[in-house]
Amino acid sequence: MLLDALKLLRYGLGNPVSRRILSLGLGFCKDCQMRRLEHAMMVYLHKAESHTLSCKVYSSLLSILINTGLRVFGVDRESFIEYFSESTTRRGLLAVLRGIARYGIMKPQLLDAPFLIVWNLTDACNLKCKHCYQKAGLQRPDELSTSEKLRVVEELADAGVVSIAFSGGEPLMARDFFEVAQKIKEKGMHLAIATNGTLITKDIAKKLRSLGVDYIEVSLDFPDAERHDEFRGVDGAFEKTLQGIRNCVTEGIYTCIATTVTRLNFQDVPEIIDLAKRLNVKRFIAFNFIPSGRGADSFDIDLTPEEREQLLKRLFNENRGGEIEVLSTAPQYARVSLESSGGVNVAPTHFYIGEASWNQGVG
Repeated sequence: MLLDALKLLRYGLGNPVSRRILSLGLGFCKDCQMRRLEHAMMVYLHKAESHTLSCKVYSSLLSILINTGLRVFGVDRESFIEYFSESTTRRGLLAVLRGIARYGIMKPQLLDAPFLIVWNLTDACNLKCKHCYQKAGLQRPDELSTSEKLRVVEELADAGVVSIAFSGGEPLMARDFFEVAQKIKEKGMHLAIATNGTLITKDIAKKLRSLGVDYIEVSLDFPDAERHDEFRGVDGAFEKTLQGIRNCVTEGIYTCIATTVTRLNFQDVPEIIDLAKRLNVKRFIAFNFIPSGRGADSFDIDLTPEEREQLLKRLFNENRGGEIEVLSTAPQYARVSLESSGGVNVAPTHFYIGEASWNQGVG
């Protein structure tokens, strides 16, 4: 459905007439308290009704536009409505539509607001990781107040941001974490958390699931306690992290293990992936080492180009197995995926790998 929708956007909405109709929806309607485009999409998805003549007219125009595109490309209308009725996918579609309205069809497609915001919610952290780019430890004296954080959420939602990812520090160390997170979900945005996992008890995992957290990424650097704890600076971190992962998986939260790959753990990656499989997580992602913060003086632990190439080929082969999604933040993973699959698969971002359907023509 997503690829079909992207085809529709690329070929069906890029003409001058369609773009003009989309542009008319960028204005804010005081009666509906949202952009006309957003309101018209809600009407199309049977989630709102038009109360003013201008909104009724615009909703009808957008409906004709979408229905025409669906017929041309053979996309089932009810499936389209079902897929985009979920708030996050709907916000994603609207972000692309606004980008087309403002800039036309581009490659890559420009958006009128960031799709994803990574928010270092706090500098407070309960670990002392050697490679921490943030030098996290204590809460900063100038950290935003709760009311300021809630206002930021309002501003990001109004701007059309689709997803917010909490990072840090350790985001669960923020005393107002759940209050701010709840506001994000109330605004219909996707919520992800990057965490060391040590604070995710069974009760916390239940609260995260009840809140509707969409994605949790847990850092794990070695497949054994001795080296992981030494690298993370706190004894017992490894076992607490594993338990945190288990708790998230038990609650049915989409869980990922993230490893910052250096020359210290380069050879351990297959074992970490095997551990991820045994823990039943859905994704493993290899992060590039960024020599900043506490890692500023550790350039020598970064991979050589030859080692990174070897790593990426190994990751792609693991991904081919289908047991777990295996990704990387290295941009050259796209090339390795294309080469290794004979042009069939590509990883255009660090959170997706799929068919290399260049005929889609989308960013």
